[in-house]
Amino acid sequence: MFIAIDGVDGAGKTTQAELLFKRLKGGKRILTREPTKTDMGAIIRDFLAGHEDLNLRTMQLLFVADRSEHVDKVIEPKLKEGYTVITDRYLFSTIAYGMASGIDKEWLIALNSKFPMPDITIILDIDPKVALKRVDGRKNGKEIFEELEFQKRVHDAYMELKSSYKNYFIIDASKSEKEVSEQINRIVGKHYP
Repeated sequence: MFIAIDGVDGAGKTTQAELLFKRLKGGKRILTREPTKTDMGAIIRDFLAGHEDLNLRTMQLLFVADRSEHVDKVIEPKLKEGYTVITDRYLFSTIAYGMASGIDKEWLIALNSKFPMPDITIILDIDPKVALKRVDGRKNGKEIFEELEFQKRVHDAYMELKSSYKNYFIIDASKSEKEVSEQINRIVGKHYP
């Protein structure tokens, strides 16, 4: 099974991906994330930290190139070996953040159309103002997209994408860590063998 967990910055994606990974003990499983830890992922992280000056369309192409390597070297091989793959961010981030940047939705969807779709996509839905308060507490500082008006547009893009994809579940991430985890477990439990 292939599971993607996504949402605005500060929604709790990493925490919930780790909790789900621990819950699915006993079977072959892997937890991964985007951007990856490759050289391409390093360029992306430098851009997000404000150290690289790239135009937004070029940035989208870098995200897609990083994903292509991720799919080719991690996701597809592990799925073929019978692993459950859980990813912290996937193509929905690229599309939602691209839409929030004013880039054409259809172009973004087309760029990502050849990648495997997750069996389950979990979108952690939270008020961007609340999410950004969580981000303020991080040790590594803010990224370039972590501004309230931009995150509101990202949030709206995630909600808009629901009608375009199957098995796309929106979870209320304003609840406690445990309650959010339980919601995710119920959804995964309905699909997980």
